[in-house]
Amino acid sequence: MTFLSSLAFSQMYKTMIYSTINVVGDVDYLGFDKLLPDSLNNKIIVNYDKIYKINKAKSAKNFVLAQMILNDWKLVSAAEDDNAPFYTLSKKIFLDDAAYKLYVDKLNNEVPKR
Repeated sequence: MTFLSSLAFSQMYKTMIYSTINVVGDVDYLGFDKLLPDSLNNKIIVNYDKIYKINKAKSAKNFVLAQMILNDWKLVSAAEDDNAPFYTLSKKIFLDDAAYKLYVDKLNNEVPKR
């Protein structure tokens, strides 16, 4: 049984995706929402503004940050851009063979052309 479960796990590919939260709580998934298969996109890419009807006050970023951390996102950095703070977060995801191939194909199609 252990052999079979380790065999099934070895079929998975681990990757990291990233996002940012701005001062009013807007989440930018940095294009990863276009790269993930729809089956994962619906689970990982969350429109917090739509779900929670967020008031765009300064405390919105703290609420969204807390919600994302509850959803297994990890805070990577806090920085300032034009005197406005923003946060960068990461999330580890696992993709099966088909999902990983689709992810890589979409990623390769996003390569900036000269």
